[in-house]
This record gives sequence, C-alpha cells and structure tokens, in this order.
Amino acid sequence: MWIDWTHAGSKKDKPTAGGLIDFLKVWKQIQEIAKQPRGGPPGQVCYGTSMKKGVITSGVSACFWVSPGLSEKEMKCAALGIFAYIQTKFEKHQRDFPTFEHSGFSPEDFPSDLIMFSRATSDLTLTVAQIGELCGVQKDKLENLKLCEAFDWETRNFEWEPVRCAAANT
Repeated sequence: MWIDWTHAGSKKDKPTAGGLIDFLKVWKQIQEIAKQPRGGPPGQVCYGTSMKKGVITSGVSACFWVSPGLSEKEMKCAALGIFAYIQTKFEKHQRDFPTFEHSGFSPEDFPSDLIMFSRATSDLTLTVAQIGELCGVQKDKLENLKLCEAFDWETRNFEWEPVRCAAANT
C-alpha cells in the first residue's frame, strides 16, 4: 500500500500543523459538545480542507450541528460523517479544479484519509513507522514509483477502501 502522508496527517509522529491538527480541533469540539446534557441545544462544528499550488489556494468547508450528550460511539460516527463528507467534497473539487484535475480521487487518498481519522479519534499512539509496517507500506522510493506507474490514473478510487494494482501483487 502507498500512504499519502499529506492525507494521513503528516509523516511526523507529532505534527504541529496541517490536516491532522485541524481535525483534532474538530474532534475536541465534538467531545466538548457531547459533554453537555442530552436534549440541550446542538453545537456547531466547522471543518474544511484546502490545497495550494503556487499562489493559488482553494478548498472546501462546511459547518455542522452536533447534538449534545453523545456516547463515544456516537461521537465517532458524527466525526466520521463530517470527515467523510468534507474529504469526498474536497476530492470532487480537486478533480474539477483546472490545475489539480489529475489528483482528485487518487487511489491512495481515502485509505490515507482513514489513517488520519484514526490518528485523530483514537487513543492509539502508533509512530509513523509502525503505521507503515501495519499497512505494508513500500519502504523504497523506487518501489513507490513502480506502484504509482502501475496505476491507470484515469481510473479513480471513489470508495473508502484501498485499491490494489497488479504491481502490488508481485
């Protein structure tokens, strides 16, 4: 598997900026809202993501109402719904944006996004190296390039499951 560390929340074990930090803020907001008594007024959570190429920055964002009094499982379901909605919307935006059209819905995007989501919402303290080992990531840059070249970039991954190419099976 090839992990896109930009989508997975940084190749640093303790990032200080970027997508993982942004979503950690959303996760903490959801947790704070969930501490309020069930039946109370909902709280608003806003989340977005962007891309930059040269001087051009573009992205998507939205705000969501989260009910108070949620259980841990309900919080994670709400968080995953928010996260998946924005990431899917972002991939559509990226696909349709003139300077980024070859990047939207790349095969590794959604699986890498799920790694970031798990890093943000779980108590797992895995290092980047451990995540790579668990995912069977190619450690050699040449191997990564071979895997990239084996994908038909006209075919996109619109699902949240990994897509394997023939080169990954050799």
